[in-house]
Amino acid sequence: MQEQTIIECVRDYIAACPLLSDIMGRHIDWTEETPDNYGIFPNGDVPSGSKYIDGTEERQYRFSFYIRKMTDTDVSRLENSGFLEALQRWFNNHSLVLPEDCDFRDISAENAMLLESSETGAESTYQVQCAIDYLYLGKD
Repeated sequence: MQEQTIIECVRDYIAACPLLSDIMGRHIDWTEETPDNYGIFPNGDVPSGSKYIDGTEERQYRFSFYIRKMTDTDVSRLENSGFLEALQRWFNNHSLVLPEDCDFRDISAENAMLLESSETGAESTYQVQCAIDYLYLGKD
């Protein structure tokens, strides 16, 4: 059996978030045009610090989280802003399980913001930029 990848771990982590439990559209690398769906967009896995003599290496896995929401009223936009604050807090306060060869250190969620709106302004896409700090154990 093939070991889970980091993006699969991220997908499972986000699916476990109670703030997102009623959202059915869950995607990798895309979102639907309609509201109430989200996408996880990997941005890369990069060295972030030292590489040690035993082969371990400090690394950072980056991804963006996009969510489509209704934005047709000031009330819905205010609710969406509050939702983003709560989501960012949840990400920052819950660790995740990574593949066996990765030792989780920290996750950060930043820059929660409106990314784009539809032509009518009725639906919008919001973005949260995330980074997972981990120690790669070098067991290739």
